Amino acid sequence: MKTQEEMEMMEEETEEFTEKKGKKQKREQNTEQRAEDVHLSEVRQALVAGNALIGAETVLKQLRSGNLKKVFLAKNCPVRVRADVEQYAQLGSVPVVTLLLNNEELGIICKKNFFVAVLGVLGK
Repeated sequence: MKTQEEMEMMEEETEEFTEKKGKKQKREQNTEQRAEDVHLSEVRQALVAGNALIGAETVLKQLRSGNLKKVFLAKNCPVRVRADVEQYAQLGSVPVVTLLLNNEELGIICKKNFFVAVLGVLGK
């Protein structure tokens, strides 16, 4: 049997551990949020500048010709499309970023009235 003091010490250690774990999770969330904000600002800049290509077929054509600087995918992009884009991007050493947005939200950011799963940024 444990004494009252031992029980209190165990509770304090548990609280400290939980507090540290909570702080670490908040830091990770903040880091993820900052990274996502940077990616979204890149998307917006490309849209404003007119350097954005929307759609899997268009992006794949430009990947094959080597004209893209970066590719953004929605988090629920179809597996087949994701595999094709990643394969061609790897061949052309183009970074592929998977956003935390689904294709509906990405379509809204692009100010389109349809879903957008793949977005490419011109610039090579």
